[in-house]
Amino acid sequence: MDMIAYDGDGLLDVSLQATLPAHEATGGAFPSAFVRENVHVLPWGSFEIEFQDCSHATFHWTPLPSTGLPAGSINVVRASEPLAGGCQ
Repeated sequence: MDMIAYDGDGLLDVSLQATLPAHEATGGAFPSAFVRENVHVLPWGSFEIEFQDCSHATFHWTPLPSTGLPAGSINVVRASEPLAGGCQ
């Protein structure tokens, strides 16, 4: 079974929203079976996270048409409080 991972990176703007390019990585394996040449990273679409407040956000995903997958979203809620306390 192939390992598949999705990732995205970007900046959070002052509106508390970030849109990130998403990539799909296939062919990975745990050591000692890892072979760098087997890893392929391809564009997948985009991720967007939109924070409503310190405890609530909405995560959206928009795959490229070539994936054959639908776009969607899910509401997320903070599961714990930061050790330092408070929300900034």
